[in-house]
Amino acid sequence: MSRFFASLALGLFLLLSASCSPTAPPPRPEPVVGLDRLFERLRSTDNPAEAQAIEAAIRHLWAKTGPQVANTLMAHAMDAAHQGQHRIALALLDRVVMLAPSFPEGWAMRASLHFLSDNPMAAVADLAHTLALEPRHFAALASLGYIMVEMNEPKAALQAFELSLAVNPHQPDLMDQAKRLLRLTGGRLI
Repeated sequence: MSRFFASLALGLFLLLSASCSPTAPPPRPEPVVGLDRLFERLRSTDNPAEAQAIEAAIRHLWAKTGPQVANTLMAHAMDAAHQGQHRIALALLDRVVMLAPSFPEGWAMRASLHFLSDNPMAAVADLAHTLALEPRHFAALASLGYIMVEMNEPKAALQAFELSLAVNPHQPDLMDQAKRLLRLTGGRLI
């Protein structure tokens, strides 16, 4: 990946860290009832089974907080993606983010599809939208970190992994990645 694209991705990451988007601020989603409490419990529990159940509950709430039409389109997009029909899935997800721009999971899912389709810059842009809407989206932060690893930006990757682990410390694979990057960069780990 060229230094230009890595710098662009890093710039988007810094914009996202400052809680702003590359253009206008996105519309804020309505608060999801119970989500704050779930995040508090996720950070405070020492029980791996409980942490896994809390994470599943958070992911379920994220997936179901969009308007019904967006949820339906997302389900069809997931089916298309699982069948390898990435163009169809991407078209459906384009529609989701157009119809429900304040639905973080629509942006997150489209980011995943962009990444799978070898379009990391589009993935980073969609992750920036996701995180502007839901800064605690630990999966989006982790995805951003993995993209930074792919772009050979270990310090940015470590920062994204640390932010994800601060929200959800129960990600052993991510912790291993962060430790590896810590050794490479001489950085810090939360």
